[in-house]
Amino acid sequence: MAIALPRAGFTSLALVLAASSQAGHREDIQEILVTGSDFADRRQMAVSLGGPATDTGDLVDALPGAGINRNGPVSALVQYRGLYGDRVAVAIDGAPALSGGPNAMDAPLSYVSPLLLEEINLTRGIAPVSEAQESLGGSLTATLDRGEFAAGGEWQFDGNAATGYSGVDDGEHAALRTTLANASHKLTALAAHDSGNDAEGGDNRALTGTSYWRSRYDLSYGFRKDGITTGFFAGNMDTRDTGTPALPMDIRVIDTDMAGFNLSTSVSDVEISLNLAHHDVYHEMDNFSLRQPPGSVMGYRLTEARGRGTSWQLAAEWQWRALNLQAGLDGNNTTHTATVLNPANPGFAIENFNDAKRDVLGTYLKGAMAFHDWYLQAGLRFNRVAMDSGTVSAVGLPAMAGAAANVLAERFNRQDKEETFHHLDMVISADYPLARELVLQLAVARKNRAPSYQERYLWLPMAATGGLADGRNYVSNPDLDSETATEINLGLEWRTGRFHAAPQLFYRRVDDYIQGVPVADMTVNMISTMMSGLPALMFDNIDAELAGMDMPWSYRLDDQWSLEGAIAYVRGRRRDGSDNLYRIAPLNNRISLVWENADTRIQLESVLYAEQDRVSDFNDEHPTPGYGLINVRVRHQLPANLTLVAAIDNLLDQGWQDHLGGYNRNGANPDIAVGERLYGRGRNVQVGLRWAW
Repeated sequence: MAIALPRAGFTSLALVLAASSQAGHREDIQEILVTGSDFADRRQMAVSLGGPATDTGDLVDALPGAGINRNGPVSALVQYRGLYGDRVAVAIDGAPALSGGPNAMDAPLSYVSPLLLEEINLTRGIAPVSEAQESLGGSLTATLDRGEFAAGGEWQFDGNAATGYSGVDDGEHAALRTTLANASHKLTALAAHDSGNDAEGGDNRALTGTSYWRSRYDLSYGFRKDGITTGFFAGNMDTRDTGTPALPMDIRVIDTDMAGFNLSTSVSDVEISLNLAHHDVYHEMDNFSLRQPPGSVMGYRLTEARGRGTSWQLAAEWQWRALNLQAGLDGNNTTHTATVLNPANPGFAIENFNDAKRDVLGTYLKGAMAFHDWYLQAGLRFNRVAMDSGTVSAVGLPAMAGAAANVLAERFNRQDKEETFHHLDMVISADYPLARELVLQLAVARKNRAPSYQERYLWLPMAATGGLADGRNYVSNPDLDSETATEINLGLEWRTGRFHAAPQLFYRRVDDYIQGVPVADMTVNMISTMMSGLPALMFDNIDAELAGMDMPWSYRLDDQWSLEGAIAYVRGRRRDGSDNLYRIAPLNNRISLVWENADTRIQLESVLYAEQDRVSDFNDEHPTPGYGLINVRVRHQLPANLTLVAAIDNLLDQGWQDHLGGYNRNGANPDIAVGERLYGRGRNVQVGLRWAW
């Protein structure tokens, strides 16, 4: 893996699956690498994966300023500089990712096995308007490895196979990529499987309800001739019996069909690209299969959810005098439905969401140019977000709860649920070399995000909140305004022969930030109290701000030894009150001592997190103590195009709690009480083998 910093301003971080060549074959090396366009052959930061990762979120978690809100072994929501969930734009193969369930159990990165990755690009700082429609909290793109066209006319067959084992959960991991190609045609098959049992936490704590089972396959065809490159893919991901202990239910089934088409060509020196994608998700979850069932079958719950999404992007890039110009049109239409059932009571049914629609249509224009020693970029984007929902109902509830639910359903059905938001986003950035080895970076932006379908259409108080995982029931608010963020980012890129550092300071002011507030509605609170013992929270607009800094750095001691690290801090609070924002990572630091030669890389890593006592009162968020972990990663090149990877994570088997982790809701856990923050994994010995041909 490599983190690549592009030409203009070094504003993007990329995790790239690096390819080395031996006797004409590719070999995938699992490591994270920072390079710059003018320093492409000089490694600046390396974080070796070592063993086979279960979740691609494990890779993102190592990036400065980034984190993972982990609700289960494959349910990792990306967080960047304090914002997470829908606020961070995640794309897969150039198309917006879709979570089919109302609690994002199928988090976007769950659709990408680490063993099938070609690259992950996480834009550092403020994302350009061309990268995503709504990117209040940054932009991340994952690309699967579907092989390459051959250099000549002869057909070639290549690929790689990987297998691995993780001891903390008896996890088994396998992946295969095969490609048959010549200069014009490319046919690729992908397959991956991951499965594991309940993991063990540090200090021998049980992590009940953390088993997982996931399988993916993918077929793609590419064509290239006379300046035209096009491709088509179709695939399926099947996840079954996978725990999400921070959420009120676990995954029974997530069955997702995916298809996409892309085309790029050049017309009169204008580069044109088109991307189409469609996702269809069927999702079942329940509260009794992988956790302690409710005391009575009347409390059994099974939710059937369906999500559909169709997206498209049409873009053009051309040079006009000194200006490099990009323009585009894009759309993303999604529909979600979820029905809560009781398998023991056929007459029970709650329409949680009914054809909740969210359609985004956008257009943008971006320009970049060099002016004397400055490199300048500016972009404008206009989005139209249209939302609507069908009518809802609830039947089969006990008498008092049923009467109250009917009142809320009738109230919701009478409302005008159709709403259209109009947004204008702006990004301006400038880079200036203060000296030959020092570059100043400045960026300002104004960005918007319309409410999610959960925030506008969750009519009955429930915990279907897009993975918020605070244990509270929420109710929607049809009068929500869009979030509007004004941000400034100031950075330096300092690079010498041995040393590299790229500190950035940021301040983000968010008007109409959406979070839960106490609700005075007696009917809503009665139902919520009957279900959870606590009154509900209602999504509402507040004012917030986030500020902080992050910095990757590295120092090469000699030809074989180097030091690498990253530090990050973010502070999130309300501007209209004295409270803090929910689920904000504390000050954290990573530092590694690395030894490597042509065939072997050994890394000793220290991970330190400070305590977090600046917690959110409205979420009843618990503080977390600080902790430190030591990890060891090894990669060794063997003959016959074989690569051996091994790792020991949490070498000292420490008990630790990630502040971005959720609270336990699995009553079958003997060591972690319901409502207590979940613990991280204990000592995990991993080993993997990759063969390229």
